[in-house]
Amino acid sequence: MQFRQPSFDQARDPLAHVYLGSARNYDTYLRGEYGHNYMERRGEWDSHYHELRRAFEEAVSYVQDHGVPRKHMNIAIIGPGFNPVGKDIDSDIIRQDLQQIKTLVLMDFSTAVIRSALDDLMQHKVPHEKMLGMQFDVTNGLSTAYYSYIMQKFQAVQTEEQMSRVTEEIEKVEMEELAQILARIEMNPDLARNKPDYLLEGGENDSRQLNLTLDHGEKKLPIHLWFAPMVTNGTGANAEDIIWETYKSVTADETDGISDSGEFFPDRQKMFRRIFKLISGYNDQVNRMFITRLLSDNPDSVLFTVNDISTQFANEVGTLPRITNKLSDDLEVHNIHMRVDDKHSWVWKDEPEHSHEVKVIRFLKSKETAKEVGDSGVNLAQISGNQHQILRKDEPSDSDMEVPGHNAD
Repeated sequence: MQFRQPSFDQARDPLAHVYLGSARNYDTYLRGEYGHNYMERRGEWDSHYHELRRAFEEAVSYVQDHGVPRKHMNIAIIGPGFNPVGKDIDSDIIRQDLQQIKTLVLMDFSTAVIRSALDDLMQHKVPHEKMLGMQFDVTNGLSTAYYSYIMQKFQAVQTEEQMSRVTEEIEKVEMEELAQILARIEMNPDLARNKPDYLLEGGENDSRQLNLTLDHGEKKLPIHLWFAPMVTNGTGANAEDIIWETYKSVTADETDGISDSGEFFPDRQKMFRRIFKLISGYNDQVNRMFITRLLSDNPDSVLFTVNDISTQFANEVGTLPRITNKLSDDLEVHNIHMRVDDKHSWVWKDEPEHSHEVKVIRFLKSKETAKEVGDSGVNLAQISGNQHQILRKDEPSDSDMEVPGHNAD
């Protein structure tokens, strides 16, 4: 059954043919490896999902506290999850939030994920007329280029020495090189023949805008809250799996990098740091592009992200950052202020070898710089066990923030 939303102008992403392969790989992961991983570490996953639900409820309360009652609220969830009820979303959120709000937009680069989330929520009594599905890639296709780049670099690696040399190359890559790879991918005539999995009815978002509209632009759909759980730092996961599978392969006959003295091989420590320089640089770029575009198109909105800001290894590699200070600095240039919620963070151990430090981060756009509004500033959020920091630039106090309007009546 096709979900009916003919009046929604931004339902389809014209870039979909470029990242179709990535979306299908993601769908395969959700239907296969994810289920196995969830059952194997169900306690960790359920605890993680509990915190995600709590973060969503806090975000909704934040918007309501700033003047938008639920009955007027338009919310967009970026990455709603496959069959999310019972995991990302529970009965309390459905009853207290989703059944009460005015509009819910579910956004993902996978139309299969969107449709499963729409169907799941409808079955749990979220009115279908409240919901819209929107296909959109927050990376603008960059994740496809990232995957192509990593595949090309690692596909011939057969020894640890070769892998070490490759990591020396990848730590020096500039994001402009990935943009050039993407441009070449987009020019591939074979891609033009790809038929995206259009499971959504509605308009094609030709300009890929994020200021949403209905009825061919006749009606604006202002989104008060954008909520992105484990999305903007996770778009490279499929590509990074290539790195970790290669590492397991070239070290398969050894004791996980442990020397006779019980210490982790120093060269491997350097190799891991080089890998994470690439990962954090890529994540910075994705966040920078998407958040700047989102809050430029929606300057009265608030964006809450939930992200793993670091990966914590059980061996001497320790904790390595997944984003850097530079992201906050770059966003500040656009008067976008970033605040990390130190009161709500947790550690999520999704694999035996490592865990993730997860934090809730809020982004708002101000017409003035932070210094001009006279904020006293906020503390730094330290990434534990590492000298790297996620810097929260001076941000206007809540009383100085522009309150999201509720002119969607």
